Amino acid sequence: GTGGWALALSPDDSVKCLGLVALAFSPVWLVIWSIGSSFVLRHADRITWGWFAPGVTTVLIDCLGQQQGVWRFPPAFLS
Repeated sequence: GTGGWALALSPDDSVKCLGLVALAFSPVWLVIWSIGSSFVLRHADRITWGWFAPGVTTVLIDCLGQQQGVWRFPPAFLS
């Protein structure tokens, strides 16, 4: 799907590289999805909270730490 479009249509070499990797791994993801989709659908709320809650907490702590001067990111890493 997306990997094929990126590989075929993108003028950027790095996007083409990612598209090639995505295209190569798509059969693996299809097998994983076909085996595990019922589990994922049954437990979607737990999976979502297990990903979302720690992610939001980490972002908030990082923002607070940067605001309070606990740590600073080098200018090269800031956009």
